[in-house]
Amino acid sequence: VLLSGKTNIKIAGIRAVGAEEICSGNDDRQWPCGVHARTALQRLIRQRTIACDPGGVADAKGAIAKHCKVGGTDIGEWLVEQGWAMPQGREDLSAALTAAKDAKRGQWGDAPR
Repeated sequence: VLLSGKTNIKIAGIRAVGAEEICSGNDDRQWPCGVHARTALQRLIRQRTIACDPGGVADAKGAIAKHCKVGGTDIGEWLVEQGWAMPQGREDLSAALTAAKDAKRGQWGDAPR
């Protein structure tokens, strides 16, 4: 979830790894993949401007789902490509998901050393 003023923005079309999530790598070691996902997103965004589509519908927690970009990069697509999210209702991201799994990126990989 991104914060813009007092508005929480959820990236539409994905279910991102939550900051509190723990993953198990192929070596069965557990690791805080949610913390790594949050850090990766922060590095992508840094101090750059995020542009989101207008409109959107608020969920039960008040977050509005929007498609957002930073520097021309679709944030949802990038998160799926890096292994930090699963597509939800976006068939165009299936190849990105397969590539992330095959390359063992993000949540699909082993615990960092």
